[in-house]
Amino acid sequence: MEEILPLLPELPEYSNQDQIFENHKHSVRASLEKFFRDATQSSENINSLSEDPFFICNVILFHGEYSNKSEPWYDDVIYQQGQKLLNLVLKANFVSDVKGLLCKRYGSDSGKQDLMFSYAVEMLCKSLQKDNFRQKPASSSAFVWIMEIAEGDLLAPELTRCLALSLLLADDYMPENRKKGLLCLDQIVRKSTSTHLKWYNRCDVIFDCLSKMLHFNEECTVEALYLTILVLLQKCYKESSSFQVLFEFCRLCSPRLKYFMEEVLEITLKLVYGTLAQNELLHKSVESAVIDILVLLATKELTLFASLTEGLERTKFENLKFNDFILKALKKLQIEELSEAT
Repeated sequence: MEEILPLLPELPEYSNQDQIFENHKHSVRASLEKFFRDATQSSENINSLSEDPFFICNVILFHGEYSNKSEPWYDDVIYQQGQKLLNLVLKANFVSDVKGLLCKRYGSDSGKQDLMFSYAVEMLCKSLQKDNFRQKPASSSAFVWIMEIAEGDLLAPELTRCLALSLLLADDYMPENRKKGLLCLDQIVRKSTSTHLKWYNRCDVIFDCLSKMLHFNEECTVEALYLTILVLLQKCYKESSSFQVLFEFCRLCSPRLKYFMEEVLEITLKLVYGTLAQNELLHKSVESAVIDILVLLATKELTLFASLTEGLERTKFENLKFNDFILKALKKLQIEELSEAT
């Protein structure tokens, strides 16, 4: 079906993008003027506001493309007109915001009632293909916008397709696409249940992708990247075998580890607590991994490490004798320092 509102077209490489943006603005303005003009003469356009899922989806994604004022194609006049049209759509569908619109079901050609969020994800998947997604920056911006709006219950049935698009962006060599991919992966990690993340080893795929991004060390994304990984670790890596995963994370983000020391220590404590609750004792390899993590933490900032561990006996972990781990870690650190000195 032809778009009522033309979305930003594919941008050819090495093209005069400013001219493309300008031509697109003229096209959009003409489409909006025609719609509002026709709406005053016929009820057909007004009916489509609540009956045609493709038109409604078109309006949602159009609004998503213009949701960020810093984008080079943004135009305030177009945004205001688009907002006016979106308000008509919201009113016709008896919802107050886009989130409510995404939750509504509409009939498809197959006779099935699909969520508007599913229509939107399908349109974005068709738009953002492996061979052209770099030339579709507006579509990827709309994807980030819609991911930020969607709640976990909307995301769950579309998790496979949303994850595929997020990984496509996050694995790219262009920093702006990596940033968009990270934002989407963060939404997936935070809004999905641990069960959904563990299905089909999704959590491992996400962890591998995020681990690769650590090597780029971009200032604009590094803090968000670490926090996303920490949330993923808390949700999905609770078994004793996860200590190695946590140690790998600590090793990879070692240059900035002191800024996340409290979170890492808390996760380590929870992992130890969970393992002891299940097995009543820690395997030697697990104990060794815990000590290695604590050594890494102490190496980064010994004063901060000491202040964080000072009151552990008064916490719910007091009966784990976690201080024994700390003493062993500090002893190992002292031995390593002495061996280096000699």
